[in-house]
Amino acid sequence: MIASPQWGPDTLPRVLDGGDIEELRRMLADDRSLANATITWDANDSPKPYVPPGTPAHKINVVDPDSRNIKAPRGYVQGYNAQAATNEHQIVIAAEISADSSDFGHLEPMVCAAQSELERAGVTDTPGVVVDDAGYWHQAQMENVIKQGMQVLIPPDALKRKGARPGWDGGAYAFMRRVLDTDHGGGLYRKRQGMIEPVFADTKFNRRIDRFQRR
Repeated sequence: MIASPQWGPDTLPRVLDGGDIEELRRMLADDRSLANATITWDANDSPKPYVPPGTPAHKINVVDPDSRNIKAPRGYVQGYNAQAATNEHQIVIAAEISADSSDFGHLEPMVCAAQSELERAGVTDTPGVVVDDAGYWHQAQMENVIKQGMQVLIPPDALKRKGARPGWDGGAYAFMRRVLDTDHGGGLYRKRQGMIEPVFADTKFNRRIDRFQRR
């Protein structure tokens, strides 16, 4: 027997007391109809297999198909997103490119790339502090880097934003803001701009290297 969702503590005693027999019959009939409707299957409603179009709807760059139309500070650029890791003396330790517009998700890969290059150069010391801008905030990757014995300083809020991001409060967000508000934490983070930004400025503007000349 299928219990009707219409039965409640007020309805059941009234039925058992011999109340409205017609209502009981209607409720049972509704239950049977519901059960039949639930198990009925129409072959015409089966999902149709996906058939790819003969011609792709999107566009590709026939000269460099690995590149992407990436959002840049001034519109869009057909190219790549360059990542670099430097030390406090502006020496480039590792450099990678990707077809992703944002820096999100590249924290741990760049740290691993830097460690690999340091090992190849015979440097066995583990970097002490990793500093990045807000675009690299990725809590799971930050925790993985910390487990390797390095401290991570990444602000949860971009400089252009006034106040905290909606929903980005408490927990690790609040903890990082407190760390960066200290003299020591804030002093370490302020070194980031002088470490990495001049490297890209010299490459792109002074040396005029802002695109690949060949694949």
